[in-house]
Amino acid sequence: MNFNSVNYMIFLPIVVLGYFIVPKKIKNIYLLAVNYYFYFCNEVRFFLLMPVLTAAAYFCGRAIEKSNGKKKRPVFLASLLLNLGILVFFKYHKFFLGRITSFWGVKFNLSNWRLPAGISFYIFMISSYLIDVYLAKYSHRDNLVDFAVYISFFPHILMGPIDRANNFLPQLKEEHTFDYDRIKKGLQLMALGFFKKIAIADVLAMSINRVHSDLYSYSGFILIFTAFMYSFQLYADFSGYCDMATGVGLMFNIEIPINFNSPYKSLNIREFWQRWHVTLSRFLTTYVYFPL
Repeated sequence: MNFNSVNYMIFLPIVVLGYFIVPKKIKNIYLLAVNYYFYFCNEVRFFLLMPVLTAAAYFCGRAIEKSNGKKKRPVFLASLLLNLGILVFFKYHKFFLGRITSFWGVKFNLSNWRLPAGISFYIFMISSYLIDVYLAKYSHRDNLVDFAVYISFFPHILMGPIDRANNFLPQLKEEHTFDYDRIKKGLQLMALGFFKKIAIADVLAMSINRVHSDLYSYSGFILIFTAFMYSFQLYADFSGYCDMATGVGLMFNIEIPINFNSPYKSLNIREFWQRWHVTLSRFLTTYVYFPL
């Protein structure tokens, strides 16, 4: 169920309307059901992987916070390595199993396996949560339903942005009533995202794909120009999706962080990477670069 599909255009107003109709006590349960339905429509084969990892992370987070001294670190490392190990396996299993086959002759039939939808994004969010709890930057006080909503929130589950627990989870505890201004702003962001995706990215993709399918038939100038335009197609496609995700989040009174901040206005490469895929850059800076 893509954001620019007819099914999504039917799905979205129904679930937004239902969110403001259901009683406050079950709003998050309702939202969790909506999230899982949306994810199931996009990922059937590995659907259970996300709720299983979510539950495991939740209970590991509780164990980390309650543990003292020597027990705290092993629980944290085991939970973190489990999630990152699963991500590495799905991303590189063909490479690793190919090496095993070449060395020992053992064959594996995993030709139908592929990367589960959104796995990078929800594992990054789980990892950031575990690290924050371990470093006492976030207190494990949320219930399992709220935590599962944070991991599976359907606007950002497939392509981000990567949100953090200390930004998302407190918003679930606020009273969410129908807000015309937020709905209006959300629809405006969705319209901007649709324009980027359909009018720019998809139109550029037709010409770019034609060149990529037969590279030797085109001159060097055309190839260079196509590579240049591909950067704009990629930006319009990805940022368009993120604009739509942020817009949909606003409809539920949930603010999702921006992911692109006009990167092509940058004056240098460093500034460009600070504006491109902002949440990933922030994740890598906070959890990889600074610790190293």
